[in-house]
Amino acid sequence: MSNRDVIGVALLGFGTVGQGVYDLLIRNAETLFKRKAGTSVVVKKILVKTREKSREVSAPQSLFTDSIDDILADPDIDIVVEVMGGVEPASHWIIAAFRAGKHVVTANKALLAENGDAILDAAQTARKNLFFEAAVAGGIPLIRTIRDGLAANRITGFYGIINGTCNYILSEMAAKGSEFADVLREAQALGYAEQDPSFDIDGIDAAHKLVILIRLCFGLRTQIANLTIEGISSLDRLDLDFARHFGYAVRLLAIATADASDSLSIEARVQPVLIPQGKILSKVEGAYNAAYIQTDAAGDIMLYGRGAGRYPTASAVVSDILSLAGRLCRGGDCYEPPYGYRSEAIATATVRPADEHIGTYYLRFNVRDEPHVLEALTKTLAEHGVSIASLYQPPSFSRQTAAIAVLTHETRQRDLWLALKKIDSFPFLVEKSRRIPIEPLTFS
Repeated sequence: MSNRDVIGVALLGFGTVGQGVYDLLIRNAETLFKRKAGTSVVVKKILVKTREKSREVSAPQSLFTDSIDDILADPDIDIVVEVMGGVEPASHWIIAAFRAGKHVVTANKALLAENGDAILDAAQTARKNLFFEAAVAGGIPLIRTIRDGLAANRITGFYGIINGTCNYILSEMAAKGSEFADVLREAQALGYAEQDPSFDIDGIDAAHKLVILIRLCFGLRTQIANLTIEGISSLDRLDLDFARHFGYAVRLLAIATADASDSLSIEARVQPVLIPQGKILSKVEGAYNAAYIQTDAAGDIMLYGRGAGRYPTASAVVSDILSLAGRLCRGGDCYEPPYGYRSEAIATATVRPADEHIGTYYLRFNVRDEPHVLEALTKTLAEHGVSIASLYQPPSFSRQTAAIAVLTHETRQRDLWLALKKIDSFPFLVEKSRRIPIEPLTFS
């Protein structure tokens, strides 16, 4: 096909993001998008569970359908946009869309992380495009930057703040001296956190995104079960206060680094870490996202912006739609590998075990204020090869308990775990010990 006058789009879902996509398409259709894509982009169908429902963004009732078959069988629909969320039935419908000759745009990171191989195979078999800019970091053009802008590079490391909910909670806790539960309730009231926030605060959302980024950055596949995943719900105000005392900020980072000597070996983890104050990622506040990418040719790349929300996410979705519309308008075979690598070239990653990680750590012990406690702590750490770099015990407001914060020298995580397991059995411990990795970050 060539010189297409109209590109037809169908939306699967009409929630927050779907309404933003529709509004953006309608608002800028003639004034901007036609000039950029060279063709008109028109919404033909919107799949919903309930047709007659009050919504913030209105659309003609004639567009709504509750049957996926109305979309799959319509030859005038070129692009299916999945913004409904969840793994099923979204996965089944996306594969069906490819088989029906449609291109697909999705914002669904869980689907891509958990069922990525099947979707990738379906896209390649049908020679139809899969675009997913909105699946990671909302309005930040992260996917296209890695896949296209850095295509000539070997990427050696990715460090990202890619969950706005966690970043908002941690930065607000530090700024206001508030406790985790109080800031979480505030985040829910402001719409930054879901009523069930577990996917965000337990690190699962960021881990889904990291699985996608590992494919993009290294051409490697892995499962979320292979990653080290730690959330932020166990942190409290005292940890952030101690971090500040030592010259650090606490952020939830998604980290993936390549092994220079083994192209299949990576370290991949999502966890709260201490970042030196003054480093650029320590300054990312509120619900913003940031990504730092290390490359061999272009050097280090930093991207920053809003990671979620109706219009930042819709911006990414519509950008993908326009990119596809432009290709369809020009005609010909416009298929390109979704991750920048040929499907058969994506290998299975070897994710290094978490207990082999060597690094420095922040430790916190809440103990009964008794004689010989400090001696027992330091002796046990030393017995397991964990050397103390710094120790801080603030004045206690209680005669019964005390808090002790420790920074270690470099140590193997396996040795540290064994030391903490023994320490946690001591009767003078009021609660389990706290451990947070320190990420020194070689970049500014």
